[in-house]
Amino acid sequence: MRLIFLRTLFALLPFVSLPGFSQDDINSLSDLSINYQDVDHLLKSTVVDLGLSDRKSVRSRNTAIKTGTRFRYSKNKKSRLEANRFLFKEAKKANLERLIADIRLSIEHVSTVIDIALLEEEEQLAFWLNLYTVGILEQLVKMYPKHDLKEELTERHSFLNRKFIKVEGINISLNDIKYRKVLPYFDNPVVIYGFYQGIVGSPSLTSSAFTKENVYARLGYLAREFINSNRGVIYHRANKISVSNYYTTVMMVFDDDETRLLSHLSEFANPDVRYAVKTAQAIKFDLADWTVTDLDGDYRYSGGAYITSSAELVPLLAHRQIGSLARNDGETINLSGRSNVENLGLMRISPEMIEYYNKIKGKYLKRKSLLYEEKL
Repeated sequence: MRLIFLRTLFALLPFVSLPGFSQDDINSLSDLSINYQDVDHLLKSTVVDLGLSDRKSVRSRNTAIKTGTRFRYSKNKKSRLEANRFLFKEAKKANLERLIADIRLSIEHVSTVIDIALLEEEEQLAFWLNLYTVGILEQLVKMYPKHDLKEELTERHSFLNRKFIKVEGINISLNDIKYRKVLPYFDNPVVIYGFYQGIVGSPSLTSSAFTKENVYARLGYLAREFINSNRGVIYHRANKISVSNYYTTVMMVFDDDETRLLSHLSEFANPDVRYAVKTAQAIKFDLADWTVTDLDGDYRYSGGAYITSSAELVPLLAHRQIGSLARNDGETINLSGRSNVENLGLMRISPEMIEYYNKIKGKYLKRKSLLYEEKL
């Protein structure tokens, strides 16, 4: 057990905490980044961002909404107009499942080129959250048209426990990413809002990719959106509040302490919600909406960038045919003769990043070995 613990500890040690590295090493490390432009394009093309909730209930199926679309309505009237929506129907028609799987595999491929533990905290977190997001979309598109996910999310053999992801040669599940890779090691409660569950009653699906520059700001926004919605917190008379049952799945972040959860909620709550949270004498984890975050009916373009037909998804499939791609610095990389996954994986990491990584890898591993021997 001691050996396993030490191996885990060293794998998670921040690179900059290891003695023997120069300031140049540390500065260069901060420049290392992974490219998620394809993830960003996918999300911006297929996610309808509804913004912050106004807490209004829906009383009619004909209620107009700002996106000009018709929703697949949930049974919960209070949350019908909440949570970002994904164009599952059109993604299915355009066979996007294959493309999403390729994107997921290419993110996995990064772990075969570099040690994720060498990256900055924000870069590591963005890696895990993007991998999770693309992975869960892949599974949800595969299951569509399934419109109530309670059984799929709560049963023992849930798709969340399916080990279809491979990182550093190890098969892991979506829940492994959440409970083994992120929640225990990132000491900020907002990380819980990066785990969209496919349903209205969960934190919203992000409408853009996570990056090291935006990851905590993006999570903070998702926290604020969720907490100030009818899915997150509802206050009642007699100093009672109801909160999402999603929080029962992440209470370890708050050491199973309801007081710490309430403190977290008040940090992101609007004034009216904050007052209710601070004066609450009883809390129930009884808010739930298992409806998939889908759109239904005829989709009408309303001036935004949302995809409204399967034909408009075709450009997303271009990754399969192109022979070269432009890097962020404007240079072009020839992709012919490589697999689609290798192509996308290559585009995520610049040659300079790989060169620098190989340069410092020996120094890093040598230092880890010395520390390990000292501990023994």
